[in-house]
Amino acid sequence: MGDFWEFQTSTIGHTGIQVSWDQTSSSTGPGKGLLEYSTDGTTFTPFGSDYTILVNGTPHTTWGGTTRSSFYTFVDDLSSISVLNNAPTVFFRLVDDSTVSAGGGTVGTSGSDRVDNFTVAVVPEPASAALGGLGFLFWSLIRRRN
Repeated sequence: MGDFWEFQTSTIGHTGIQVSWDQTSSSTGPGKGLLEYSTDGTTFTPFGSDYTILVNGTPHTTWGGTTRSSFYTFVDDLSSISVLNNAPTVFFRLVDDSTVSAGGGTVGTSGSDRVDNFTVAVVPEPASAALGGLGFLFWSLIRRRN
């Protein structure tokens, strides 16, 4: 418990931050995780509540270097966290937040955890999405008339 994966980026020029990642564990690896963020790399704030990390494989598709499965994908919208907007440095941590393993026992010293595809993106503003949709509708109507 308390081990973590950490990522760092800049959000200069961006607002409406969203993160996504893939994560899985062995049966003796971590079973619960917690997303945290920081702008100074020292003081971290939890976002949301614990999420469940699935065991890699049965009953789900085995996830590996060449096989991705949406069962292991997590997405969090942090657009309500204004301190992350336009920040020179933002840190994210995925923290092992429980002594319970993905298999239901105790997290073992040989238990493993895999994280991949950690992505920081911008959530489109509703007005921009609506404007784009109206533009597409207008273009469609013009094409239909011709």
